[in-house]
Amino acid sequence: MEDRFKSRRRRVLFDQFDRICLDLTGFYRDVLAVQVGSDAELINSELRPQIEKLAAIGTVTDTIGRIDAIKQARDQLYANVTPLLVFESLFVGLRDARLLVAG
Repeated sequence: MEDRFKSRRRRVLFDQFDRICLDLTGFYRDVLAVQVGSDAELINSELRPQIEKLAAIGTVTDTIGRIDAIKQARDQLYANVTPLLVFESLFVGLRDARLLVAG
């Protein structure tokens, strides 16, 4: 019974971590849409001011690097890498996408 509980708990945590990655991907997709002048509807329209600010100070290359970093994080989660390590690496990459492009 305890093994079942642990397995269920792991699955719930995994689903939450995966959802965070999906939400971040949607946010940066919106940033990218603004950067390229797309007229696509924003997924996170309630965050339009923040999205526009980030779009103005970053580059398309930076944003694509961030989206790639999120994809890599999801891949690592699916490969059972410790979530703490996954997100630590992800947040460093999101802070400065140029590190991802250069590396």
